[in-house]
Amino acid sequence: MILPFVAAAWATTIIQGAHDEGCLEGFSMPLAPERAIQVHTSEDMMNARNLTYWIATALIACDATIAGTAYLFHAPFLMKAFAHMGYPAYFVNILGVAQLLGACALLVPGYVTFKEWAYAGFGFIYLGGAISHWVSGDGAESLEPLVLLIVLAASYLARRVRRRGVA
Repeated sequence: MILPFVAAAWATTIIQGAHDEGCLEGFSMPLAPERAIQVHTSEDMMNARNLTYWIATALIACDATIAGTAYLFHAPFLMKAFAHMGYPAYFVNILGVAQLLGACALLVPGYVTFKEWAYAGFGFIYLGGAISHWVSGDGAESLEPLVLLIVLAASYLARRVRRRGVA
């Protein structure tokens, strides 16, 4: 899928180089593949990392906001699912507040310690959710929290960490 773009960039570079050197007369255009080679700089890699971070973080924050709100409003399908897994009704309130606070912590700039706690909390929630669904015999429903755990790991690994030096 990316091949047409690379080929177009390579052809454009060759034609531009030939034009600059005056070689377009009589079809004696030299090939200059060294100009067509794209070198990915660390800035390009940082942009890709930044994009990965924000997409993964937005997915986690959206999921946490929707789930937390549904938990706090005691959506009937959720209450039925939690009763099926053997959890008390008040546990839904605790998870709802934790999910909303965690979503805020991930999206607010700064506050590295709160973000670390939010990542840990979401990790426990997703891992616990997968195990709870699996033990309850829900089968494929236990995979959804694991997918979210992978997205959470992508967000965590792609983030920029500004650590202070230890004195």
